[in-house]
Amino acid sequence: MKLMTSILIALIFSTLIYPTRLEAQSVFENDFFIQPYIGGPNMKKWAFDVNSFNYDNSSGSAHFGLITEYVVSSNFSVGIDAIFSPLSWRETISILDYDVDNNQNIKETNDYVFIENKLRVIIRAYYHFDIANPLWNVYFSGGLGPNIIFSHVKVNGELKDSDPNVSSSNYFPIMNPPFPLSGRVCFGTRYFFSDFLGINFEAGIGGPLFAFGFNARF
Repeated sequence: MKLMTSILIALIFSTLIYPTRLEAQSVFENDFFIQPYIGGPNMKKWAFDVNSFNYDNSSGSAHFGLITEYVVSSNFSVGIDAIFSPLSWRETISILDYDVDNNQNIKETNDYVFIENKLRVIIRAYYHFDIANPLWNVYFSGGLGPNIIFSHVKVNGELKDSDPNVSSSNYFPIMNPPFPLSGRVCFGTRYFFSDFLGINFEAGIGGPLFAFGFNARF
């Protein structure tokens, strides 16, 4: 009896440690995911705040992302990750202008808002690990894509043409590499509430260090 009990316990334990493909599978071939998320910190804003002094305030602490993903097999998938990283800062700039008619200097003060938003569109590949609980999905992912900067300047609330010399890259050029490419490498996990809805967590470099969101499966 003790021998049978020991064998049964060993079988149960081995089943948990070495699950079958059916027990381990959490994503399936031809699954399609849409995954909006929010993440942080915005390292570009942090670097700007640390290295810049001639501004009144800055904004843009989070990253906003949207992933679309197609599952090729139970272990591999491909997708597109669009990451929007806002950054803006305000400066009050005063200049002295000489008025010839009145023979005096006139101080002119203008309110400047510099907007430098970043958009990454990264083509990603995923490897999905086999785990015992089909409600969980754990993956490793990486990819490359274009790095696009949208620069604008507002003077007293009026949109002006952006001055290429006025950029956060003047303060920290390492955060704005000269080549127009970006990349991301990350680990992530999903928990499925149902066959169609779940939540996700991701940690990586290239974009947000940490990201949380929802996923819908079709």
